Amino acid sequence: MYGWLQRLKMRRRDTEQIAAAVTVGHGSSNGLRDQDVEPAEIAALADRYAPDAPLFALALADLEPLHAYFRGLRDVRLEVSGTDLADLGLAESPRVGEILAELRRRKLNGELERTRVGARSR
Repeated sequence: MYGWLQRLKMRRRDTEQIAAAVTVGHGSSNGLRDQDVEPAEIAALADRYAPDAPLFALALADLEPLHAYFRGLRDVRLEVSGTDLADLGLAESPRVGEILAELRRRKLNGELERTRVGARSR
């Protein structure tokens, strides 16, 4: 596929995006056939190559997990940031990213509604 795309004289970045969409999209459609997949798993599979790979996967297979991704999972954002964690005393480190990723995973899976911490909580 790469050879064919390179012959089209496209930018390298575009070539890589298309190739990823096709290869990852095909794999994603296979990986999402299990209806018991958690929302966080759907987002993890789709976010990295969004929107191209998930759209291609949806074109290959009309799967409910992909519809759920485009209906709203892709838009789930945290209300806290690394700055908020620093304000609570957590030093800048890779751990901050791990904590934020875990909060988002829990929010996607419905284990957490609000993610605001500190005095601004409601």
